[in-house]
This record gives sequence, structure tokens and C-alpha cells, in this order.
Amino acid sequence: MTTKTRNVLFFLIGLLAISSFFYLALKHPTKPLDLVEMDFNPEFVLTDQNGQSFAAQDLKNFYFLTFFGFTFCPDICPTELQKMALAFDQLPPNDQKKLKLLFITVDPDRDKPEVLKSYVGQFHPKLVGLTGDIGNINQIKRDFKVYAEKTSSKDTNYMFNHSSLLYLTAPNGKAMGVFRPDLSADDLAFNLKSLIR
Repeated sequence: MTTKTRNVLFFLIGLLAISSFFYLALKHPTKPLDLVEMDFNPEFVLTDQNGQSFAAQDLKNFYFLTFFGFTFCPDICPTELQKMALAFDQLPPNDQKKLKLLFITVDPDRDKPEVLKSYVGQFHPKLVGLTGDIGNINQIKRDFKVYAEKTSSKDTNYMFNHSSLLYLTAPNGKAMGVFRPDLSADDLAFNLKSLIR
């Protein structure tokens, strides 16, 4: 091996080492993560915005990020769904392929598939809207430990008081934890980049 060839080889090895260092630094940063440990049961069988059956089992081998809300929600739901969309778009393409975005309604009486289809389409083409019968939705709320209560039942213009956490589930179907609503889209993206393997 000539001296020139040896120098080129050492240069390439050094370049590879530096690239690996920066990749690992970006993928596994030292900044503390914002995921709050919480145990929940991410099992469900619902109906998506296209009227098709959609089950948690369909998400095997995917991470999924879930938000609970309702389409008549004036502020919290649009804010959180927009955050999910912005964070998703910041992820590397390989991470995007591993993550599903879900919106589960707490208001199945009004949020039928056709309503959900129009609604979720405003935020991101990858966002899946899910509904079901009231008994099924109530069970899923208990499983995920979601708080959602009607403010009034006297007319059709009722609202809901509801929790606004984002629930992250691992590809093995196990709960990973939740993100609080005060997290920005940039910080959510940072966390997801760090957690997705």
C-alpha cells in the first residue's frame, strides 16, 4: 500500500467516524426528553374516516401518536393536531415511515366518519380519524385514562372538557408515555426523533 493510498484510507475512516458521531448525537441527544411515563392500554377496534374497521393490531410494528378530542372543539384540538402535523413533517423520512398519527373522537354522536374525513384532512394527509359507538369510545377512554365530559347535554351545541395529552405507543403495542400540551412542535419533533428506533 502506497503512502498516498494509506493517507486516503485514513481520511475516509476519519470522515466515517465523524459522520457516525454526529448521527448518534442527533439521534440520541443529551437534552432531557419530555415523555412522561404513564401506563395505559392502547387496544381498540374502531372505524376510520373512510368507514373502514381500524384496530390497534393494524399498527403492529409502528409507533403511534394518539390525541383524543372532537371536531367541534374550538381551540385545544386544532392546536394539538397542528402540532402533531408540524412535528411529523420535521422527522426524517425513515422515522415518518415508522410513525402513525391518530385522532380518536370523544364525541361519536356527532363525529361520524364523513365528518372526521373532512376534519382530519385539514391538518395532515397521514392523520387517521377514528370513531365508534359510545360504549366502545367510553371503554377506550378508560383504557387510555382520558378525561372527557360534556359541558351540557341540553342541546346539540354542547362542548367537552377534556384532557389534551398526546399518547405514544411502541411498535410492540406497549404504552411508552405521554406528552403534555405545553410542548412545542419543535420539541415534540425532537423527542420523537430521539425515541423512534
